[in-house]
Amino acid sequence: MSLTPHSQALNPLEEAHTLQGMIGTGRSQRDVARSIGRSEPYVSQRLGLLSLHPGVQEALANGEIAATVAEQLFRLSLQHQIAALPHIRGKSSRQAQQIILQHSPVSRNSHVKEPAPQDEDTDLYGLLLADGNDPLLVAALHQLAEAHHALEEVYATYPLHKSTGVLREHLRSTARTCQRCSCLILEALGTVEA
Repeated sequence: MSLTPHSQALNPLEEAHTLQGMIGTGRSQRDVARSIGRSEPYVSQRLGLLSLHPGVQEALANGEIAATVAEQLFRLSLQHQIAALPHIRGKSSRQAQQIILQHSPVSRNSHVKEPAPQDEDTDLYGLLLADGNDPLLVAALHQLAEAHHALEEVYATYPLHKSTGVLREHLRSTARTCQRCSCLILEALGTVEA
């Protein structure tokens, strides 16, 4: 199935499956993005829809939530995605963002809802919130720490050189994205040497 900018008949989930199929033929996300006249982040966000909880995917396919709302669920665990779903059905992207923030591991009115990898991390997040730091930044820090632990486990446990096809492309793309984000954060903090 070919995907063009004029393929308006596809719902976001069908589009994601089509994009996944295109990447499965060995094409990069960048190449696919160029061929359909979209940005690489657009392709990445659409592919991300495939990693959402099946119940969220069903709500998206049925038109109960918009793709922009579903994309905001990426930051939540599958458990938190399904918990947030009844509250975001039919909501605007802005309304959903506020609701999703309440279901995040760290919210304005609470400390870490999920156990952090280590006790000192829990204390750190609580201290950061108590110190008046932006809860979204504290949640981002928490997620970066979780991603770091997950990447270490993947690297130590799995023979990455044996990965193929779509998995290999997603691993490569995600690693590049993490690297770019890390550089941007370090640059913003003024810790990158020119």
